[in-house]
Amino acid sequence: MSNTSKKTVSRTSAPVRARRPSAPAATSVIVDDHEVAALAYRYFVEGGCQHGHALEHWLRAESELRGR
Repeated sequence: MSNTSKKTVSRTSAPVRARRPSAPAATSVIVDDHEVAALAYRYFVEGGCQHGHALEHWLRAESELRGR
């Protein structure tokens, strides 16, 4: 007869490491969607009302408004 006893293995969790302080979050400036839309529309008009650049205009307007 074979002796197949089971051994109990205690699981220990890995040592807890102290968390590094995270890098300071970039200061985010909240811009109003209406302001962004108005500026993006201005870029649209200045560009000769050519369609297909809405995202480009929106992102440019957002960027400019956040940079002020």
